[in-house]
Amino acid sequence: MNQNSFNINSKKPNNPSGSESGDGVEKAISPMPRNIPGVQVREVVAEVPDQEKELAPTRRLEDRNSNNLSDDKRAGRKVKKLKRRGALKGEDVRQEERWGVKAKTGVWLAISIVALVVVVMGAVVVKNSTREIPVDNQAYKDLPSVSENPYKDSPEEWFRKSTGKMEPKALELIDAFVVSDNIQEKSLLVRNPDEYLKRQLGWKGGSISSRARQSKNYWGIKHTEEEGFLTLDTQNEDFLPMRVYFVKTEDGLKIDWSASTAWSERSFVDLKQTKDNLDGDLLLRCLLRRRNDFYAGPYNDTEHASFMILSPDKSRSFWGYVDRDSELDKQLKSLLDHGSFVVSLKKDIHVTLRVGRGKKDALPSQLELLELVHEEWVKP
Repeated sequence: MNQNSFNINSKKPNNPSGSESGDGVEKAISPMPRNIPGVQVREVVAEVPDQEKELAPTRRLEDRNSNNLSDDKRAGRKVKKLKRRGALKGEDVRQEERWGVKAKTGVWLAISIVALVVVVMGAVVVKNSTREIPVDNQAYKDLPSVSENPYKDSPEEWFRKSTGKMEPKALELIDAFVVSDNIQEKSLLVRNPDEYLKRQLGWKGGSISSRARQSKNYWGIKHTEEEGFLTLDTQNEDFLPMRVYFVKTEDGLKIDWSASTAWSERSFVDLKQTKDNLDGDLLLRCLLRRRNDFYAGPYNDTEHASFMILSPDKSRSFWGYVDRDSELDKQLKSLLDHGSFVVSLKKDIHVTLRVGRGKKDALPSQLELLELVHEEWVKP
């Protein structure tokens, strides 16, 4: 039995060296330890690092390739982002942007040059303005100094010196004139008492206002030729506009009754009622304006210039005509600043005229302008 067992295990093992040594027993026993499972496990485990060493270059190559692929992907994503942001541009776009930058630089350069020129010109102007200019004392010796009275030797000088004190005095004269029932007492308050006593009889024109203290008043100082006067624009009894005139006399300030009531040789009421031709001409204090839009009867726009004549309160009016381009036409247009491009056209100026009605075919509302007696209503 032992022999059989021996024979069973006496299988000839592989000899790596290719030689046979010893007897059969030794040959059967000596290779046994190599067939022990524990030894085989150790050999397998020991061989694993060698396999990893053999596979390491391949893994590194694969890792490198995978890294390269990931770099390409990242580069592709970056390109897409740059494209979305507009970072990748064509040559034409880049050239256009470079041109835009140059254009902006040119604009700022031009602005800088203009600013420099302005500064230089300003410096030159300041230098010239501060430079002393020789003055010809001989040429300016006759000019009045700033401290002198600009109205010296003027018809308005007496009124200008008392501005602020003369207005209350003028209102006192109006109050005294209105409340007085005695014609003789009234004559002492007006200019030319004798003239007043004659003209006030039967006068149907205006009167001295009794509302001078109740309405808005506007004061003014003017002069006609050598006659200075004070004016008060106010309202009459019917709340219509009127102007009261005050002049200087030997007895001090007085009312100019003829100018204040617009005394005329015929009142506007009489002229409106008279349809026949007038017997000669008559003096008329009125308001005048230029109206070149009404021509009828014997008056046409070729040979005549048309004006409008208004009563002092503007409640009545007439059409007035004068030969076109005559001396009187030029005088009236000059008073109205007609044809001047510097100032606006005046209207409703106060004038004293001589008028008439001599044409057969003339309408009752048409008058001929014959003479400009004087500006304003105050007689010089």
